[in-house]
Amino acid sequence: MPYQEPTQLVRLPLMLLHYAEHEGLDHDTLLQKSGLPEDLLANPDARVPTRAMTRLWRAVIEEIDDPTLGLHVARKPGVADFGLVGYAMRYSDNLHDALHRLARYQRILTESVRFTVEEYDDTCVLTWVSNPSLLAIRHPVECSMTLLVRAARELTGTSLNPLKVELPTPPPRDQADYKAEFRCDVAFACETAAITWSQQQMQLPTPGADAALAGYLDQLATIAAEPIGADHDSMTTAVRRALWARLPRGRPNIWRIASELGVSVRTLQRRLGEEGSSFSEVLDELRRDITRELLAEGNQPVADISFLLGYSEPSAFHRAYRRWLEDAATRGAS
Repeated sequence: MPYQEPTQLVRLPLMLLHYAEHEGLDHDTLLQKSGLPEDLLANPDARVPTRAMTRLWRAVIEEIDDPTLGLHVARKPGVADFGLVGYAMRYSDNLHDALHRLARYQRILTESVRFTVEEYDDTCVLTWVSNPSLLAIRHPVECSMTLLVRAARELTGTSLNPLKVELPTPPPRDQADYKAEFRCDVAFACETAAITWSQQQMQLPTPGADAALAGYLDQLATIAAEPIGADHDSMTTAVRRALWARLPRGRPNIWRIASELGVSVRTLQRRLGEEGSSFSEVLDELRRDITRELLAEGNQPVADISFLLGYSEPSAFHRAYRRWLEDAATRGAS
């Protein structure tokens, strides 16, 4: 089955466009390179495919030589720029409730990430897992982490500093900008992007808290979230969407994916079989489709693609890639 592109609100490319134009980049050229239609930009709550956002990032990176571009793009937008989700966060009782609302409604903002909030006795960890095509260019992930930290400070009206920030990107030569931005320990080359807060910090109140308004916005956000992915009801698609978030962490196993989808392994296998597929076939097709996307978008090193798709070593990726080419040639000849 064809690769079903995740989407996101126009609000997100608008943030990047505004920054790029402020830096002197040409609006029309960026739209042409990204494939973003001009008419869609008038509606911040319209949706665009992730591929367009990836192309926009690459177009900006070509023109702006800035190793900390993601941090800089995130410095101007505020919580209100998140639209409905941002306002639901703003009227929450405290930071804890605001971040849980973000986790609940994040697919309104973007289907290209998975945002979770994990509670522990003394800490709370926010995990942000990106689509491999975005992770490949580092800046979108670092922009997201910066937006989250700045949103927490804005929501609480404090100069709040997290306990720790973890980034899946390689360590830069100069880490000064990261330490100045996050004002805490920053670790690189981590399994996922994550921010650790103390439970005490999570209980900080939001000055604009309004329970009645937050409840009303919850209703609107729930309604807004329902249609997203409504046509993706097959088990095949559900597995694909669960898989891409785990690919950079190594080959996902069927037991973990079944648990994430709330079904038994036997049920998952049965439903995939009814749809004429299997777990290994879904994984292989997803890797093939994302490979096409990454190769089409730029000169991504093969070693990086191999890592992003969860292969243990580049040689395994090379074997799979040769097989995909042979299969394509066979289908073309038939």
